[in-house]
Amino acid sequence: MSIVPFLLALETFAAMALTASGFHTHRVVWTLVSGVVNVGLNLWWIPDHGWRGAAGATIASSVLYVVALWVTLNWASGRPRTEQPQLEQPEFESTNGAMQ
Repeated sequence: MSIVPFLLALETFAAMALTASGFHTHRVVWTLVSGVVNVGLNLWWIPDHGWRGAAGATIASSVLYVVALWVTLNWASGRPRTEQPQLEQPEFESTNGAMQ
């Protein structure tokens, strides 16, 4: 289980980058997919392997999630950003460096 903090660091960076780039729906989809995979693996592995099955399911679904996020981030880097609301910039008059 010592790999989980490392996976969490990779996951957080990629997830935040996707969200900041306007691709948050892709992040949500991969979160749901990895959650379903985790539940499925738990149902399959826990009866035969006990706590080791639960640990393996967690690691496997976390690896899937991290790989999917990074592949999606690589794909999204070549795409235009989704439209984000832009704040209006205040216009300043030029005083040519003189204070008034």
